[in-house]
Amino acid sequence: MRLLPLSDIQVEMLDTILDEEARVWKRELYWDYRPATNLIRKFVSHGTLPGVAAEVNGEVVGYSYFVIDHPVGFIGNLYTLDAFAEGPVYPGLLDEALYSLREVGKVSRIECQMFPFNRELAPLFASRGFKALRRFFLSLDLQKADPGRGAKVCHNRYRIHSWDSSLLSPASQVIFDGYIDSPDAELCRDYQSTQGCQRFLRNLIQNPACGIFSAETTRVAFDEEGLLSGILITSQIDDQTGMIPQISIRRRCQNQGLGSLLLQSYLSEAREQGLKRVCLSVSEANQRAFNLYRRLGFEVTKTFHAYIWNRTDTAV
Repeated sequence: MRLLPLSDIQVEMLDTILDEEARVWKRELYWDYRPATNLIRKFVSHGTLPGVAAEVNGEVVGYSYFVIDHPVGFIGNLYTLDAFAEGPVYPGLLDEALYSLREVGKVSRIECQMFPFNRELAPLFASRGFKALRRFFLSLDLQKADPGRGAKVCHNRYRIHSWDSSLLSPASQVIFDGYIDSPDAELCRDYQSTQGCQRFLRNLIQNPACGIFSAETTRVAFDEEGLLSGILITSQIDDQTGMIPQISIRRRCQNQGLGSLLLQSYLSEAREQGLKRVCLSVSEANQRAFNLYRRLGFEVTKTFHAYIWNRTDTAV
């Protein structure tokens, strides 16, 4: 096995692995991953995507890419062809990415969320000093589900509207407020400031990594005083599948049924638009949110982890 920078390979050498990866995302997650793989191809062709490829007998059999936004490094992906999944390729790619981030990039924190398709990744990350937070990918069959099941009623307290780009700043404040004291607060450094939440929200809107943003079905809620109190971001991950990459409620408005109201509004419209299912992710530690989604009929489709590494005085 030989490890090469992504900048040193021809983009066509990634075709086999990116095509296989797209098929597995579709099969296991109902997710058309081609917009993401097309973006990877674009950056690799320009030589601007930091990362590493694993080559065996002249064939690229695995790759990883990463991004540095000091002081944080992000591992965007780590995937190996099925035929090489149990060998040294995954560990080799991960070690090379971590060296680039920890030693060359000098980052103090590394974040990533990975779906394990052909190998369990948690042991690899744990043995390299990462904290692993268990998460669930859930899906709801809109043909069978009743969006109003188990939901509280708070229709008179809030007004629901569609997304408007002028709401970027106040929506970021809602996300920040909603993550204070949340079990998900440590997932992402961006959650720890309003500026970070605005960067995070802008990325959801502009980057296809969490689906193609849908302004039409994204929902915001205002209270009786006109304060933005909740937000539900939506996207599409294929022509029949909607995605909820983010839902946040101000702390003072939680436990009043606002999350249920936003979900009902979106799920009803998604069904009217002819979507077959809606997906979202939730952390195992966030039992309140998990229980709400289960009451609405969401089922666990896949288990995965978020991984976090923080540099300490003793870290190498």
